[in-house]
Order: sequence, then structure tokens, then C-alpha cells
Amino acid sequence: MLGRVVTRRRLRRKGEMLYCVGDPLRTLHVVQAGSIRTGMSTCEGDVQVLGFHVPGDILGIDAIGENSHPSDATAIEASVVCELPYPLLEKQMRATPPLQREFLRLLSGEIAREKELMCVLGQRNADSRLATCLLNLSERYGRADTRAGRLTLAMSRQDLGNHLGLAMETISRLFTRFQEEGLLSVAGRRVQLLDYPRLRAL
Repeated sequence: MLGRVVTRRRLRRKGEMLYCVGDPLRTLHVVQAGSIRTGMSTCEGDVQVLGFHVPGDILGIDAIGENSHPSDATAIEASVVCELPYPLLEKQMRATPPLQREFLRLLSGEIAREKELMCVLGQRNADSRLATCLLNLSERYGRADTRAGRLTLAMSRQDLGNHLGLAMETISRLFTRFQEEGLLSVAGRRVQLLDYPRLRAL
């Protein structure tokens, strides 16, 4: 139903920004293909990676309260995003209760993912952080009918480590050990999850 509010679909090149911190909220974005990274600069001038967004995810919801974006959004590979002008969405939701319910469902999903991330980052165990992140991505990629457990990670190991609060070397070491233990297989950026129960138990 949100498709009725889409005004255009845009191809975003790798490295292209959808919006920056402080930009006024004009448009929400739904990822149709590719991957988008959200992040923000720290006081030290570094970038803190807040999340990775895959097909089916909606971007910009966190700007609704203050009417401006609190983070940056950048394509980390060639991506297609659907643009939903927020004023038009508001108008349509007032007139169409089913659309309002769908939007609230998406909003609830975003909040649930944020809570899950807080739980993941609160775990001291690096194994658990990476395993939970991969399982989460697998579930979300599954909405786009990707073959079960098969992921193509567009983000760098450095970005993934930044997101999980782990050093890049730790991420690389964990991927190697997970592969040796038969939890997954790795070929470049392609990851195949092999043992869901053991990954969940970490």
C-alpha cells in the first residue's frame, strides 16, 4: 500500500549520500535493491556506523520527531530506493487507515531492530555480536526471497566491526573460526550460514 505514495525510484551510486545530519525531513526512503549504511560523526571526527539497511527497510523514520535527520545515509553499493514524500504520506495516512496501520507496523519493526541492536552491543561476547548480526541480516534479506542463509555483505569488515564495537581484526578472526567450526562458509563477500542452531546458541 505504501507503493501508492512512491513518487519515484532512484538509482544511488556506491558512496552517494541520500541525506546528511541536519537535513530537513522531506522524504522517507524504502530500499528496493542494494544496501544503505547509516552513521553519524563523533566528537573526535570519526564515523559511528549505526546500521545497515537492506531491501524492505525504510529510512528516515528517526527524523520524524524533530523534522530533521539525526544521521547520514550512504549507499555502500549501487542501490535502488523508492522515495516517499513525507507530507504526502501524512496526508494519505489521514485519509487511509490501512495505510496508517502499515506504516505503524513498519515503524514498530524499526524500533524492534533498534532494541535488538542495543541488546547485541550489550553482550560482551564478540562471538554473540557477530552471530546475532548475521542471523538478523539473513532474516531481513529473506524478505527479498534471497536463498536461505546466503548473504552478500556489501559492507566492509571495518564498517561491520565499527557497527558491532569490534576491531576489524577481530571480525576477520571470527569469520575464519566460524568457518573452521562449520558454522558458515565464506567466499569473498559471500557468506552462507550453515548451522543456525549453533549460531543462535553463541
